[in-house]
Amino acid sequence: MKSDYDVVVIGGGPAGSSFARVAAENGMDVLVIDKRKEIGVPVRCGEGLGAREVVAQGLEIPRRAISTDIYGAKVVAPNGKEIVWKEEGVTTGWVLERKIFDKWLCELAIDKGAEVRTYTRALDLVKENGKIVGVKVAQWGKDEHEIRAPLIVSAEGMEAHIARKAGFDAVHRLYDVDTCYQYEMKPYEHENLIELYFGNKIAPRGYCLTPDTEIIAKNTVKPINNVNVGEEVLTLNGWTPVTATSERDYDGKIVRITPFMLNQSAGLTVDHLVFVWNKKIGFHWKKAGELKKSKRGSHRNGDYLVFPLPKRSKNEEIEYIKVSDYVKEGYIEENGYLYPKGENQGAEFKYKLNHKIKNQLELTPELLEFFGYFVSEGNVSSGAVIISNADSKIVNRVKEIGTNIFGFEPHIFEQKDKGHPGKKYYQVQFASPILRAMFKALFGEGCENKKLPHFVHALDKKLKLALLKGLLKGESSKWKSSEGKDIVSYVSISKSLIYDIWMLLAGIGIVGAIRKNKKKGAYEIRLRGKHFFLKDNYIILGIRNLKVEHYKGKVYDIESSGSFCPFFAVHNCWIFPKSDRRANVGIGIGGNLTNGDKNGLPGADPKRLLDEFIANHPQLKDASTLDDFGGVISVGAPLDEFVKDNFMVIGTAAKQVDPIHGGGIALAMECGVLAADVAVKAKSKGYTKQSLMEYEKRWKETTGKKVAKRLLLRKVLEKLNDDDLNHIFNSITQKDLNDVMAGNFAGPVTKVVAGRPQLLKVLSALIS
Repeated sequence: MKSDYDVVVIGGGPAGSSFARVAAENGMDVLVIDKRKEIGVPVRCGEGLGAREVVAQGLEIPRRAISTDIYGAKVVAPNGKEIVWKEEGVTTGWVLERKIFDKWLCELAIDKGAEVRTYTRALDLVKENGKIVGVKVAQWGKDEHEIRAPLIVSAEGMEAHIARKAGFDAVHRLYDVDTCYQYEMKPYEHENLIELYFGNKIAPRGYCLTPDTEIIAKNTVKPINNVNVGEEVLTLNGWTPVTATSERDYDGKIVRITPFMLNQSAGLTVDHLVFVWNKKIGFHWKKAGELKKSKRGSHRNGDYLVFPLPKRSKNEEIEYIKVSDYVKEGYIEENGYLYPKGENQGAEFKYKLNHKIKNQLELTPELLEFFGYFVSEGNVSSGAVIISNADSKIVNRVKEIGTNIFGFEPHIFEQKDKGHPGKKYYQVQFASPILRAMFKALFGEGCENKKLPHFVHALDKKLKLALLKGLLKGESSKWKSSEGKDIVSYVSISKSLIYDIWMLLAGIGIVGAIRKNKKKGAYEIRLRGKHFFLKDNYIILGIRNLKVEHYKGKVYDIESSGSFCPFFAVHNCWIFPKSDRRANVGIGIGGNLTNGDKNGLPGADPKRLLDEFIANHPQLKDASTLDDFGGVISVGAPLDEFVKDNFMVIGTAAKQVDPIHGGGIALAMECGVLAADVAVKAKSKGYTKQSLMEYEKRWKETTGKKVAKRLLLRKVLEKLNDDDLNHIFNSITQKDLNDVMAGNFAGPVTKVVAGRPQLLKVLSALIS
């Protein structure tokens, strides 16, 4: 068996086979490997293919690979209004028999001289001196060996395993994928038109929150309308970045929910899904408008709100702090120590030699206790870390810990307490601009900006307790309740700090109650537990107040994988007609939609929505199911780059798909041919990034521009409700739809906005 080739193509789908055909035809020694036992199996899409790309490549698809001819598409609004899209040379094509088509396309490559090996999985790249020289594979689930080639092409599809190993950002965010489910059904009478159904009754949306609803982000708590893209927010999947934000006008019912312990209300549209628990059903999703208050002690009836504790990530479990990660300038590093550096001093001058700081500080209980004292009673000056306290024992403890860890003694100043004549307090000052910069970065500057660094939530219980020890000893109060129970209270003007402490406590099984202390203009956390319990790393909170009211105004949402506040989106159902009165009937919903659960974990459940769609469709409700399958398709932006030295990414692996419906067969064939053409030319020069860049450049200047317009259209559609969609369908014609699909938005947008001016803000993105 050969082990040396000009190029190894990973994946035998339309992209990989098209690349292999053109490359082999032009004299390249090509090997295609595919992890599947049979090319084209299983089928993972609606099987639609436009004729344009097939004609452009001079191919003639065998009749056995075609199920039926397609002449256009029928687009259906939520109210049933239909617009038929037909355009000569644009909308004609076929619904394929993918099992046959993919195999035929791969056979064309073999006929041109390419070699194909199935049931062969690529495991890793082979490198020599940092240069890619081949790929490591396993055939038949065993027999690991290396295959050498100066060029590797990833046509792996969604998995893109080897592309990621090559350094490409091929990870698919949940927002940028649709999870799909499809049935092959019979009988279905059709008109040789692909049917696309839009609307919220098909796939739920409208998950919005009022602007006063606050979101817990890393080291801050802020109203949802102030949350920005890129910020990390707390979700059921841990801390995840916000990928998009949205706002819209709303006039209807909302539900105001106030949980016990947090005592902060949230306003949700009635269809907003909320993750809840009760003893009878367990964890499940429920619409806000259907929530019922539970009675204390009766866990089987009513609903309990679920608050996720920050998850411990292995990437976040740290044993040391690297000081230079927090101090960006003003120091000299030498032999594992940082020395403060003056403006006119070079690296050879050891400024304040006795104030050197270890660059690597071990996270010990003593250091965490010191952190606790600083959070409660500390601040930073222009060049020092200062901790104040009236208790001489605490002052001595701060001095002891700091001297042992930082390696030098602090200055201690005794001052009179102006608020309490006759009393005095002490300031412990560790004069070090390096420590000053580190403490500012970790804990914020100024009382109102205090916070805990994110990594504390991943610490073990012993270290968390040490931090809490210093924090509560530094500034807390304790008294007896009317029932004789101990109550511990901690007050801060930093709302973010209070929530950080609340989550830190919850991580060790203690849930406090948060309230606003109006007299002090501050926030208070009290440790006296009731109306909650902990289960499966969640805090289960009772509902203090549940109120339905009318609201008119702006509502907002954020898009983030595993969202605790699920995003809303417009999705579509499709019907792809086939021969013999058959049809592929499917639905795609956003991967970050949480409308169901699997094994107790929340997630997207397209099958449930598809079943509801079929049950309400007059032609489908009595049809039989011949086959069913599910999968995930990409609907996001293409990769920023497609090539590196000795490596190319094509097709779905490069996210070269239509963002509106996820269709990728024609795009895969196109980019496969384009990439192969460039690779053939680059062979004599060597497969450097520079020589392969022509593929990336040509794609972005042509097809890439069309895909970008489709992605923009998708993002705009997701901001529209059913009433908006109905208005749009009533305002435009078939010609307007042709313009929209061609990326010419100005004319159709003008028509729509003329009848509904409030849509200008949303639709203006299409014409700006």
